[in-house]
Parts: sequence; C-alpha cells; structure tokens
Amino acid sequence: MPPLQWFGIITGLITPFGSDGEIHWDSLERHLAYISRAGITGVLTSAMMGEGGHLSLAEREAILKFTVSRVGDNLPVIATFTGATRVKQRKKQNGP
Repeated sequence: MPPLQWFGIITGLITPFGSDGEIHWDSLERHLAYISRAGITGVLTSAMMGEGGHLSLAEREAILKFTVSRVGDNLPVIATFTGATRVKQRKKQNGP
C-alpha cells in the first residue's frame, strides 16, 4: 500500500447532539454531506470540538463507522480516541 499523501484541509467534525443529549445522526449526516461538497480533503472524528469527554467508547466507534459509511469512499477518515473519560460517568461517580 502506498503511503498516504496528506494535503489540503483536514477538518475535525462536530458531533451534533439532540436535546436529550444523544448523538443527532441526521444532523451529522447533513454535516458530512456539506463538508464533502465544500472541498474538504479529510476528516477527524470526535476530535477537537469539546465533545470527547462526553462520548463513550461505543459512541465514538459508532460515529467512526457512520462517518466511514457516508464519506469513506471519497475522503480519508481519521479516528481520534483521546480523552476517553466520559463526563456523565464521572459526574455520577463524584456527584454534581
């Protein structure tokens, strides 16, 4: 396999949430369609918009799979899994 050629604009995705605090998949799909049309050359999932501490590992994996299924044939998708401590879980353990 030839080495990846990094070029252009590689952006961190937003992770949209609904009023219930769950991932809003329809909004993520619209966001992916928008950036695909905008000329972005790659995407980072769950990267740097502050949502990392609010996502479980299962949610991060679901976002990665969803993103790859929508744009993976046309754009490089880079998974990020840093800061995996989930804020909701920590609050339950430590109190408000």
